[in-house]
Amino acid sequence: MKEKLADLLTLHSLVDMSVERSFACGGDYFSSGYVRSLAEYGDSVSARVLGNYVYEVRFWINENSLMYSCTCPMGDRGVFCKHCVATGLEWLDMRKSVEGRKPDKVMKEIEQYLRGCRHKELTEVIMHQALSDE
Repeated sequence: MKEKLADLLTLHSLVDMSVERSFACGGDYFSSGYVRSLAEYGDSVSARVLGNYVYEVRFWINENSLMYSCTCPMGDRGVFCKHCVATGLEWLDMRKSVEGRKPDKVMKEIEQYLRGCRHKELTEVIMHQALSDE
């Protein structure tokens, strides 16, 4: 049976994968709103997390295992860092979102909208996003 992201990315798994200090700092980052641009598509979640720099975090499933990456120095060494914790907590929080609109559903709505755009409209959407994207 193929595992789903919601089965593998849980509060319990975040605690198990992190050391106490990383979990505490990641909780602070989450509470402070440092997680940005969280997106879920299929069995993958990505986000940007503010820190000394902007770090890219990603979760995905490979052979029924939860995989992760972060562009911070700790993440580059394969450590489950505070940025991963913050992203995981943000994703769990978003899954409890108002009106039951899950991130994956929102991404599919965006994809459907973009597929219906004409070239000029799509260019305007992308240019608008590029101007506001760090």
